[in-house]
Amino acid sequence: MDSDDCENSAPAKVGLAFAKALVSGEYIAAHRMLARELRDDLQPDDLKSNYEQMTSYFDAPVNRIEVSHVDPPWASWPGKEASDVGWAYVSIDSIPPDAGACLEAICVRVVLESGRHLIAQVEWGRP
Repeated sequence: MDSDDCENSAPAKVGLAFAKALVSGEYIAAHRMLARELRDDLQPDDLKSNYEQMTSYFDAPVNRIEVSHVDPPWASWPGKEASDVGWAYVSIDSIPPDAGACLEAICVRVVLESGRHLIAQVEWGRP
């Protein structure tokens, strides 16, 4: 899978849209991107809390959001389910021109549910 395929894959598109919604404070829109089971567990206020906690040490606004890695559908991982489409690792960074960088990320597992690509799992923060 070349870089264009990774950037255009369903996990990349969904992960990037989710990250952009979080950074923009659009937590209801981000919540709509969650699969049914996760939507029950994470409400918009929970998404806000998790995102703000993850980025609480940032001294400047986020100015770079990009997909850094995608695990495609044919990849294997523990607990992989038939509906899994893949994982996407999305960097959420604050890189001021005159100071040190603050780097974070989310990792999302994307599934196909009712004909839509949705997020079934979110890992908050860089490993």
